[in-house]
Amino acid sequence: LILSDHSAQGYATLTAADGSQSTYRTTDTSLPQTFTGIGDAADGSVLTKVSPTSYTLTDTDGTVTTWTLRTTVWQVTSVVQTGNEATTTFTYDASNRVTRILAPVPTDVTCPTTGPLLPGCRALDITYAATTTATGTTPGTWGDYAGQVSSIAYTSYDPANSSMATTTVASYQYDATGHLRAQWDPRISPALKTTYDYTGNRLTTLTPPGQNAWTLDYDTANRVVDAKRTDPTNGTATTAVVYGIPITGTGAAIDLGAGGPNDPATWGHASDLPRVGAAIFPASHVPG
Repeated sequence: LILSDHSAQGYATLTAADGSQSTYRTTDTSLPQTFTGIGDAADGSVLTKVSPTSYTLTDTDGTVTTWTLRTTVWQVTSVVQTGNEATTTFTYDASNRVTRILAPVPTDVTCPTTGPLLPGCRALDITYAATTTATGTTPGTWGDYAGQVSSIAYTSYDPANSSMATTTVASYQYDATGHLRAQWDPRISPALKTTYDYTGNRLTTLTPPGQNAWTLDYDTANRVVDAKRTDPTNGTATTAVVYGIPITGTGAAIDLGAGGPNDPATWGHASDLPRVGAAIFPASHVPG
């Protein structure tokens, strides 16, 4: 979750990986400031600005996520789940990139945030390419791209050898323009790569290993309008997305107008109103 601090205006937002935002509001004017969610965020979770450089989010299950302000970026520094020994911590480099995700540490064990790990420690280490080795955009010319993730490795204790063991679990290749072109698990041989193709900066094809490709089409507003996959026996299956669906009046699939039977105010959404409608149609029902 990406934290945006607008406490001076009485609110803060959390943005998820899919781009959806949760908004929290406060009437507190001094620290600590307690924020309560509105709309979809009104689920009982509480966001607190503890200090000028620290925020915490307490979920309904008791999980506490902590953000720390580093220069101008709010970074997740720990996630504490309910129960004992349940803190996941994150290490960043000078470019504010996550370099290590350290799993919860057992009691009486000390695990470093950088460098070699000790028995009892488990972590994912993320490596970023220092230089660009990709030379083109066609297969065979892909490689590393400076600043992008090149691999992810998992380190834990290996009882068979009575020592710590590090294994690369994910590898990545890019083209000379910096677009991700391939991802795979290097523990599997021969490599089973998921590959990606682009038109400009838009992803147009995703091909899982050993399977037919998914093809994405866009409209003039750069919105995805369909995802297609060819079946050699049954033809092409198309999942379609339609935009501009009415949300009020007789043409609406569900009338969300004020005062109607589905008035958002009846859900506690009086100030978080729907603005646009869209529909997803499965391959078994292709719209006109």
